[in-house]
Amino acid sequence: MPGSTNSLKALEIRRRLLTSEAEIHRERIGHEWREFKASFQALEGAARPIRSFFSIASTVVAGISSFKRLRGAKGGTLSKILAGAGLVSTLWMAVRSRSRDGGLP
Repeated sequence: MPGSTNSLKALEIRRRLLTSEAEIHRERIGHEWREFKASFQALEGAARPIRSFFSIASTVVAGISSFKRLRGAKGGTLSKILAGAGLVSTLWMAVRSRSRDGGLP
């Protein structure tokens, strides 16, 4: 049976080639993933100041609108004082958390 040994050797060689090719593809995918991850981290670092600006701007806009509602609100002086204290507390916590996270200079 000389033909069967040749076919087994050919199959073994083919299996090794396919295994080697799979390893090459695995390494290439890993390399591309690391490159993608590094570029995404660089993009994230560049977007951090912009994100911080918009976050602060949205907090300021929300504070202004709350202040306008507070001025036009019906009710007693005590309810206005409590609403104002809640507004100041919200703004203070927002600014404080951003300064701790590095959002403010």
